[in-house]
Amino acid sequence: MPGTDRPRRKQNASSSSFLAQAHREYHEAMGAVMGLPVAATVGYFLDMQLQSAPWCLIAGAILGAAATVVSLKELLQKLDKQSEQKRMQKLPETIKKQEDRSIGRLGTEHSPLEKDKSS
Repeated sequence: MPGTDRPRRKQNASSSSFLAQAHREYHEAMGAVMGLPVAATVGYFLDMQLQSAPWCLIAGAILGAAATVVSLKELLQKLDKQSEQKRMQKLPETIKKQEDRSIGRLGTEHSPLEKDKSS
């Protein structure tokens, strides 16, 4: 239809990569959290097939909980490492800004030691 064409928004690379990264992290977190209910469900159905009362359910819940804890620990370590890398990348910029501010406050004034040397 000629009148309904809307201009498409161009996504810049940083926003699309941010969304892709967020999606990957969400997927990893959900995979880690779903370990417990999936393992418990498998244990429940094994109990139904083997008629072994709650033993497979209990074993599945324990294994699922252990897998969830390990997965979440790894995910948190990965996110912490990424956060530290981003912080270290921004650190030189922050130091430079602080130096620029301190120079701006001092203006053209010299330190007392430099005044003594010039006398």
